[in-house]
Amino acid sequence: MTEDGAWVGEVAHIRGAEPDSARYNAAFASDKDALRADANLILLCRVHHRRIDDPRSRDRYSVAGLHRMKRAYEDRFRRAMAAAEEQIYDLTRDSTVVYCTDLKRLAADWTDEDREFFVPQLNAFADRLRGVTPAARGLLAVVVSRPTEIGAPEAARRIGHSKKKVYELADELDAAAMAYIDNDWFEDEVPERVVVRPPLPDWLRFWDAPEGPHGYTPGRHRGRRRRRPRLLPPGLT
Repeated sequence: MTEDGAWVGEVAHIRGAEPDSARYNAAFASDKDALRADANLILLCRVHHRRIDDPRSRDRYSVAGLHRMKRAYEDRFRRAMAAAEEQIYDLTRDSTVVYCTDLKRLAADWTDEDREFFVPQLNAFADRLRGVTPAARGLLAVVVSRPTEIGAPEAARRIGHSKKKVYELADELDAAAMAYIDNDWFEDEVPERVVVRPPLPDWLRFWDAPEGPHGYTPGRHRGRRRRRPRLLPPGLT
């Protein structure tokens, strides 16, 4: 991008996808998803894009060499972002938490018994959320805001960190009983999915309360086999 905001970057393949393309390898040709994945793409200016792909100069740029170039370039921005995050004052640590009192805006028809039970639980959840680092809360926000489940690699791409960092943040969230990475997934589930834990110890009762949140029909899921909870319901972020 130029100083005027004009976009001049181009996305280039590290390993070519077509037989006559630069750095093509037939052994990898069948995995189209891997060839389109971020790990096989590098952002270059137009001149350098042509240089790494041009038949007259492509042999100077190996797959390993381009991966090193990509990693070095992206690490510069990761370090800058990490330094910036460390300098940001975390207002949520010192700000006063406004606790919920009756949850009437969420579910007007709940019984007093339900309110007495769930209000303290939700307030305790707010305290736990306030206690984790901004980076961990950022990961949690990304996962909750997605319409579908995401795995650790996708989460890493969205928060601008490595997958290793996502695992570290997930460990922090797990220690606060807020989220974890599921490494024991079913065939129809997202591998390494980041799973948000229910904010309440009796989440099923909370969700089944009369006229439950968001127009949910009470009892619809009773008696069905359960897996571990996945995402918070909309609006409880």
